[in-house]
Amino acid sequence: MFVKKLYGASPLALFCLFYGVYWLVSLLVSDSANSIAVVNILATLVTTIELLWLYQLNVDLGRLCGYRPVRAESLFCALLVVMLVVPLVVAPELSAQTSIAPSVFVWSMLVLMVGAWYLTSTHVAQKLVACELARSRVESSQARTTLAFLFLPVGIWFIQPRIKRLLAVKDSLQS
Repeated sequence: MFVKKLYGASPLALFCLFYGVYWLVSLLVSDSANSIAVVNILATLVTTIELLWLYQLNVDLGRLCGYRPVRAESLFCALLVVMLVVPLVVAPELSAQTSIAPSVFVWSMLVLMVGAWYLTSTHVAQKLVACELARSRVESSQARTTLAFLFLPVGIWFIQPRIKRLLAVKDSLQS
């Protein structure tokens, strides 16, 4: 899967892929309806790639350190689907709104999205810290790792070298 190749990428490459392309296009396009639609489609595509990366990272970290509780993995997958679907549901609601204040529906979807992002970040952070501890006996904080996943535009600079150490070496040995 192409997402596994991202393990060996630099933090700058991942930052540009996940955030830079979207920000650049949103700055360059005009305010026409077609341009906004293109930006929304691009945002959905970039979000999908980011969530695929998170899913594949979760799977590979689970294989690496033998972590396989089925219930937690099912919840993780459901939360990733929620994180993909919520923006698709909220975007038309926001564009159709006539008032400035977001509706209760939009706020409830936002709370659901933030909760899903927190739970998925905690789950993957727990696996990353467990794998690092099992492999190199280096203590790292699960709270700091969770925060790095929560604030991924900044956290990617700290997480990616750790992922590269754990998984990129493993993939190169298998090839």
